[in-house]
Amino acid sequence: MTALVFSLCIFIFIVITTINYLAGRKDVLYPGFLYGLVWVIVFSAYVFSPVDVYDIGFKTVSLLLFGAAAFSLGCYFSKIIDTHSYNLTYGKCSVRRCGIWFLVLYCFIVFPFFCKDILAVSGGGLSSLLDLRNMMVLATKDGGSIYSSVITGSVVMVSISTACIAFIEPNANRHAFYVAVLLSIVYCVLNTGRNSLFALVFGLIAIHLMRKNKTTSFGWAVKKLGIPLILFVSVMMAYMFVNHQTEGEGSFVLANKYLFIYLTGGIPALDTVVNANASNAPHHTFQFFTSISNALFNTRYALPLPLDNFVSVPYPTNVYTVYKFFYQDFGYSGTIIVMSVIGFIHGLVYRFAKIGDKIAIFFYAMLTSPLLLSFFDDTYSDFRGHIRNALVVSFCYILLPTGHALFVWFSKKTKTTSLGTF
Repeated sequence: MTALVFSLCIFIFIVITTINYLAGRKDVLYPGFLYGLVWVIVFSAYVFSPVDVYDIGFKTVSLLLFGAAAFSLGCYFSKIIDTHSYNLTYGKCSVRRCGIWFLVLYCFIVFPFFCKDILAVSGGGLSSLLDLRNMMVLATKDGGSIYSSVITGSVVMVSISTACIAFIEPNANRHAFYVAVLLSIVYCVLNTGRNSLFALVFGLIAIHLMRKNKTTSFGWAVKKLGIPLILFVSVMMAYMFVNHQTEGEGSFVLANKYLFIYLTGGIPALDTVVNANASNAPHHTFQFFTSISNALFNTRYALPLPLDNFVSVPYPTNVYTVYKFFYQDFGYSGTIIVMSVIGFIHGLVYRFAKIGDKIAIFFYAMLTSPLLLSFFDDTYSDFRGHIRNALVVSFCYILLPTGHALFVWFSKKTKTTSLGTF
């Protein structure tokens, strides 16, 4: 495709982003605006990348453009549901301090077992995070797991959820929040992945901005968050130096290369999928349910491997943007429909969060990372993660308040009965 066509595509992404900014009443937290902004940056980086990458076809470009438009429309039409008419009984509750400390204690108790699994993968010793990362990749390459149980496998994200819930509650013990954040960082580093760190940082930023309870303009966000985000990106680049092979090139050159590879690599990789004419039979989006079916009913659904295949673009990459699996599972038109549904859900959660629903604020924070990393991979279809988040929220905002109310009612009832007997 010509430079003129690519420039036109960037302009269309900018138009979509601008329309979303106005539709969201100039609030940068509006999901449609954030999604459009991500793709303005990423597609511009692809077009003007100093790192040589393969060209992409018109079908892939149209998928990216229509996907952004569908997400935006879904987000906009979420307004058809009047969020102000709902009774936010649980969403307005405050989590009891003991509940947050219980989750922190849970993360503490699981930590030795988590470390045991890590040491088992590493053979009992480690010389660097790079070695650990390589060993984890090898352990999961053929469909295996590095964790011995669901508990150790999910504790990283549970620790992040705990930190986010503690941050949502302004009256909760600040010490619990600091301990939860520290635990989350340790878990994320030992897990060696970047996505968990992104989920923690993006989630906390989203909660901080949402708690302002007012419109966050683009100018204000750039002024207040520009420097912290640059520092965070710098730290993440440094982190990649310690868990990736970095020999043979200068630090600045390598940092620049990695930055553009991670920003742009998914686009030409997606193009290889679009041009492969893969089957539309679903096999990834609903893998959580098919794996349960295989276990309970002895069905034989094929399950995808945890790590995707590498493709040359021309450097090797195994990330294909948010669109790959939806495209393989549902085809071109189905992908557009799926993106509109995701946009609708994002918009609905955002609108509930803006009226102060704490449960919605939590889920908005949890969905921020999948949105901002949509150029990288799909985590929207991680139903296991959504169920885990729902369980944590249910424990904090439904089970504990309900249990406390029942305890108070039973105590009063017992006291009344005792007085009547006397």
